[in-house]
Amino acid sequence: MPYRVKALTPGVALCADRSALAALIDRDETLRGACAAYAEGDMMTPGAEVPVDLSAGHVGEVDLPGTFVDYEDAPREYQMALAQTVLRVHTRVADLFNGPIDQTRAQSNLTVAALRERQESSLLNHPEYGLFNNVSAGQRVQSRTGAPTPDDLDELLTKVW
Repeated sequence: MPYRVKALTPGVALCADRSALAALIDRDETLRGACAAYAEGDMMTPGAEVPVDLSAGHVGEVDLPGTFVDYEDAPREYQMALAQTVLRVHTRVADLFNGPIDQTRAQSNLTVAALRERQESSLLNHPEYGLFNNVSAGQRVQSRTGAPTPDDLDELLTKVW
């Protein structure tokens, strides 16, 4: 019976008839062990993190467990984005309207705030690295009728993650 599977992360897949798979398992000890572990449920679920051995709450000198942290061989790379501007404040503005507010400082604060807003918007909405565009499929919540409604927000708040 054919099956269709969609991979959420890069990986290697094997497509074979059951008889061909049985012949491969008979010939290769490593594959036989991997298939047996999978059948017993010892294989980790995709996307799960490898547990890190830790020790806590001890007194004195005890032997600490050694462990290796799982990492990606080819992690996703992001290009750095630049946000910049030129602020021009004419000396007349600073000379005429400097009291009670320092106009140069006020203008630079407004400009920095606008730059920070742009950076925040890019962090959320950028098509390559924005958080909204990189949410995993399991974390997405679809609205019922198009634009989100208060009922959709209620459903999001009551969802158990």
